[in-house]
Amino acid sequence: MEKTFSPVQNPDIAWREIDGEAVLVISESSDIKVLNRIGTQFWKQCDGHNEAALIAQEIALQYDVQIEEAITDVLGFLAELRSKGLIS
Repeated sequence: MEKTFSPVQNPDIAWREIDGEAVLVISESSDIKVLNRIGTQFWKQCDGHNEAALIAQEIALQYDVQIEEAITDVLGFLAELRSKGLIS
């Protein structure tokens, strides 16, 4: 996964935000994944227009973490979401 990757939500994933947390329903397996507030903020930016580096930069600024740490975390989270078929 590269910093220039622009994630896109899987259109087959139904989701809703409840009290700042996204609840994702994976119809193929009937699994449910709940994202915390940071994950939800990240999920909303998975529109195919925002590169991973930009998402990491915004998270670094908002949560006062080093950009290198934010990039590592964002790329790891992207890999997890991709492995579960939640993004492409």
